[in-house]
Amino acid sequence: MIGRVGVLGAGVMGAGIAVLVAGTGVAVLLLDVVPGAAARAVQAMPNADQGLIEPGDMQADFAKLAECDWIVEAIFERPFAKRALYARLDEVRKEGSIVSSNTSTIKLAALTNGLGARLAADFLITHFFNPPHAVPLLELVVGHATRPEAVEAIRAFVGETLGKTVIRCADTPGFIVNRIGMFWIASAMGHAIDLSLTVEEADAVADGPFGMPVSGIFGHMDEQGIDRIAELATSLLSELPPGDAYRSVYREEPMVTRLMVEGRTGRRAKGGFYATAEDGEGRVLDLASGDYRPLQKVALDSLEAHATDLRALAEHPDRGGRYARAVLLDTLSYAASLVPATIDSPAAVDTAMRLGLGWTWGPFELIGRVGPAWLAAALRAEGRPVPAMLEGAGAAG
Repeated sequence: MIGRVGVLGAGVMGAGIAVLVAGTGVAVLLLDVVPGAAARAVQAMPNADQGLIEPGDMQADFAKLAECDWIVEAIFERPFAKRALYARLDEVRKEGSIVSSNTSTIKLAALTNGLGARLAADFLITHFFNPPHAVPLLELVVGHATRPEAVEAIRAFVGETLGKTVIRCADTPGFIVNRIGMFWIASAMGHAIDLSLTVEEADAVADGPFGMPVSGIFGHMDEQGIDRIAELATSLLSELPPGDAYRSVYREEPMVTRLMVEGRTGRRAKGGFYATAEDGEGRVLDLASGDYRPLQKVALDSLEAHATDLRALAEHPDRGGRYARAVLLDTLSYAASLVPATIDSPAAVDTAMRLGLGWTWGPFELIGRVGPAWLAAALRAEGRPVPAMLEGAGAAG
């Protein structure tokens, strides 16, 4: 039974997890390496039950983790820093307590490499999404040595007490949502710039027949934090195998670098691709000049003619149609290429992408909407490799 939870790291995710758990009536110990940071984080969180959250710091209060049944690590994405913290934690935690990481991209095997069998038996990955109180998904990664009792305890607590949909993921970089979602972001942003689309046009195409997600590509980056997206990209690039297709679509965009240097990392900062009130609401970044300008109404023949038909949209010759086709072929072929080595349940992937990223349809549902035969034929027509799961698809009807 989980009666007390420890959270290590009082950033946006750590504080959010602490508030989520405390909201169910379970006591939480929230620690951060910076003295006073945990207390400030809790005070800043909306709807925080501060009576059930005990803030502290990782020096003076670390020994209190011995009272916790489940300890969640939510520090920055650096394997060496996480492993050092686990080694220290293993010296104070009680027998049978469960330890998990909220990592977004790093494999479990990399996190437990070099650590003892005692910790490995109690260790797993519990990937919450931002914001933890609102996103209904949790990705769960289990190691070969993880005790079944620990897995069931977390599955029950997260699913029944916290009310999350728990999806088991293979121990691969980025798991499901970030593996496919980060690829989509890199593809969608790169093609928008190359095809001279505006921010509004790219987001309208993503939100229309695609349904991935309602905020569009640039709106999604503002919501999640442009700096956070960049951090995830760095982590993925360090974890993915050399031949992974993400490496071919990812590129460093000078405009994104400029936004981060200026502190314009999204809605929680000074704006990003969309301006906040500080720069005048109703303004958006011009992808050509890098300056803000007034929002413009989207007027693409492709969207007006094919507001609900994704396949027809992707066959339209204007830049909206060419954009839809490029992102569609990239993203769906990438998802399909992960079957079966990385993905053994397309249905679970679709659920994860809908719940975790806000897509209307998951990638395999989208393949069904356009037709696997059409997708295979479109890939062949452009000289692209056809994933094994689509190899049997004939000519498009």
